[in-house]
Amino acid sequence: MLFKRFFEEDEWRLLWPFYVHRFLGGVATVSLPFIVIYYQSRGYSFAQISILWVAMAVANILFEVPTGIVADVFGRRISVVLGYLLESVPWLLIPFTRSYAELMVVCIVIAIGQTLVSGAFEAWVYDELKQRKREGLIGEFYAKHRFFGSIGLIIGPLMGAWIVSRFPLGWVFFAEGGASVVLAVFLLAVTRERFARRAFSVASQWRLMVDNTREGFAFISRHAQFKLLLVAGVAFAGFLSIEELVQQPLLVGFGMSVTSLGVFFSVVGVVTAVAPLVGNWVSRRIAERTLFVVMTLVVGLAAAVVWLVPEGAVVAASGVLVVLSFAVFCKNPVFRAHLQHLVPSPQRATILSAFSMGQNVMAGVVLVGGGFLTDVIGPRLAILLAAVLLIPALVAFWFVRDVKE
Repeated sequence: MLFKRFFEEDEWRLLWPFYVHRFLGGVATVSLPFIVIYYQSRGYSFAQISILWVAMAVANILFEVPTGIVADVFGRRISVVLGYLLESVPWLLIPFTRSYAELMVVCIVIAIGQTLVSGAFEAWVYDELKQRKREGLIGEFYAKHRFFGSIGLIIGPLMGAWIVSRFPLGWVFFAEGGASVVLAVFLLAVTRERFARRAFSVASQWRLMVDNTREGFAFISRHAQFKLLLVAGVAFAGFLSIEELVQQPLLVGFGMSVTSLGVFFSVVGVVTAVAPLVGNWVSRRIAERTLFVVMTLVVGLAAAVVWLVPEGAVVAASGVLVVLSFAVFCKNPVFRAHLQHLVPSPQRATILSAFSMGQNVMAGVVLVGGGFLTDVIGPRLAILLAAVLLIPALVAFWFVRDVKE
């Protein structure tokens, strides 16, 4: 009975492979709690780590069109499977890289694999539902897909903690690479795709992407509310890029063991599953603008409190960072829904893509600069200074009108 209440009619029958896949993908994320610590153990600085991440982001942008053509020519299912297989090899190679240049190449290949998966996966699901005349389930898919991923992200870090407690730290990448193969095999075994080959042109696709980006930013520049949201979004993205960079070393600096990082990230996984539900519940009772302002204040205060926590108080520091994560994930889904309400339906993909690009560019710029700065001042002061970026976000949210007004 509970099962029937949770899923709409035919939802599980049509979408169970994608839900199970998302759950397994979350479970497979065993390296996430340890990546920065591992790179530091190899002797790489915060600046070098930040450049690695920015290089991956640039590769995502540059290869979005070429890898999208793979999906148009060979099918979305094949694109996704190839993406996971392409990711698997470099994950396995990370512990064997002998230089920063080799690691950079390996990370870029991972990013290319991710582009084969990212756009094709959602398009594949949508096409399947459309062909079966069940497009109405797409909203349920997004909600449940996120839910199953969050459940997986509770288990994955715990598995990572088990691995690093018994094997060298680099073994988490062997597990991640092996998991990518499992995900590819799973999709090949349990899914099908009714695919019709599409016409394509690399040049026309690039022109379309450039035109869409220009059109999206033109809309944002004419829309006062969207400009405010863009300011808030890029400011938040900049802060979160620094917080992600320094979080693991910060906790280890307070005395948390490397193994316990997996437990901490599992707790954060619980938060990522619960906080969006709380945010949606609260947003139905108060103005969305109020929620944005309050959660931004909570994030900023948490960053300040972390700076004030005394050395060795690892429980207090980890608790503050959990509160910070709760505030972020409480705000995020309401923020994304707010954007959706403001965008005309025919231009939705174009405008939101431009918005995301603005956020990513800001995050990249802040991340590189923040990486160099963190090498000088350390993680605790870096997260405090990064909180300054939340001031323009707070001001912008203060002037945002609620969509219900």
